Amino acid sequence: MHAVDAESQPHPARDPHPAPPTTRTLALFLPTLTGGGAERVMVTLAGGLAELGHDVELVVGTAQGPLVGEVAPDVRIVELHATNMLAAVLPLARYLRRRRPDALLATLRNANLAAVAARSLAGSPRVLVLREANTLSAPLRRRGSPKLAAYRRLMRALYPAATHVVANSAGSASDLADVTGLPRDRVEVIPNPVDVAGIESRAAAPASPAPPFGNGERAARLVAIGRLTEQKGFDVLIDAFADLAHRRAATLSILGEGEDRDALRARAERLGVGDRVWMPGFVANPYPHLRVAHAFVLASRWEGAPNVVSEALALGVPVVATDCPHGPRELLRGGDLGALVPVDDAPALAAAIERTLDAPPDPGPLRHAVHDQRAANVVRRYEGLLTPEGATPAPTERATPADGPTS
Repeated sequence: MHAVDAESQPHPARDPHPAPPTTRTLALFLPTLTGGGAERVMVTLAGGLAELGHDVELVVGTAQGPLVGEVAPDVRIVELHATNMLAAVLPLARYLRRRRPDALLATLRNANLAAVAARSLAGSPRVLVLREANTLSAPLRRRGSPKLAAYRRLMRALYPAATHVVANSAGSASDLADVTGLPRDRVEVIPNPVDVAGIESRAAAPASPAPPFGNGERAARLVAIGRLTEQKGFDVLIDAFADLAHRRAATLSILGEGEDRDALRARAERLGVGDRVWMPGFVANPYPHLRVAHAFVLASRWEGAPNVVSEALALGVPVVATDCPHGPRELLRGGDLGALVPVDDAPALAAAIERTLDAPPDPGPLRHAVHDQRAANVVRRYEGLLTPEGATPAPTERATPADGPTS
């Protein structure tokens, strides 16, 4: 997939054989195509909307990141050559004036602010959907009240201009309404899409890179996935793992990259578990590792609705998660589908992991739990927002026998 320079795009030509009225030109805007959950969601939505027959363009500040190779072949990548979202406002406005898409979907806070400003300058499109992928107040509060106050003012001024505002969990929707001042009923909740068939297919591939632990040791395999940042709580996870590793054979794979790598590696060495904690960096296909895990562990301090929890459930993998704001409690149905523990409590996390290893849940209900998040269902909901007068007719979705709980 090659990126198209936004400045070189021609004005749309008149088609002598116009498409049916249900086809729309849809632009999806985000900063980059790095390997985060929000970026993966937009790649999935772009491919799904293109499958429905729409002309879809993925507009990015910079066309960089490991997800570039996962963009569907019928989705065009348009690069704005902007390394931050303030610098993206003018090139995005020029793109909107030139390309004149029927609708624009943006995600992530700074990209959302840039999208509102660019649309105001361009005078189009009529439909603008802003999607928030995270709990906004938690990181802003941790960075200090002046920054929180500044973002509150910006979001309260700009977000009301959107046609629709979307959050990916009920908790993050309430938080978003509080930060932006929007009425709660103006924030719609649409879960993250889960490409169940794609995950199952990719999970069947050999793990690459292969973990270094070998096959002879009868050890519990724990897997965690995410950016190596304060948000994800991997420091607490390593503390919990060191506690657990004193009592039973276990290994921990942390798949992801970020600024905390050196500190986390040093922490594992200091606690005497450096040889049992594997940190291979970003892994393009994490699903073979997830498939063979005895437990997936989420130690986050805050979330929106963590994709990887849903992906673990789709593979029938037991989940242990912090009860952070927001998302895990909803995805795990209050603890019915997986253990929930307090944030920043390493002993409680270690104890919950051990209980899960001793008595793993039936994988059938875990797999069934993500039915409403199946990509086709979620893509249709976004299509309804982006094309309010021209959504394609939705087929009746029925659960196959594999979708239901197994005994």
